[in-house]
Amino acid sequence: MSTLNEKTKIELYAMAAITPFVVGFIFWLSSINNSANGSEKKIAQLEQNQQNQNNLLISIKEDLTLVKYKLEIKEKK
Repeated sequence: MSTLNEKTKIELYAMAAITPFVVGFIFWLSSINNSANGSEKKIAQLEQNQQNQNNLLISIKEDLTLVKYKLEIKEKK
């Protein structure tokens, strides 16, 4: 009996040979998925940091505009 059953034509040694490759492929896909999930979290964090910096720069610009207005400083063109 070198096949799984009478309906299949796959031999047992072929199944035994291919099983490690299939298991390895599954582990490889899992590691790629984990890396992608970690990258998504890092990107979200970087986007939040960038948004915070943009808000800070806008606030600084608004304050600078008020200071220029109070000191009556004209911008050079």
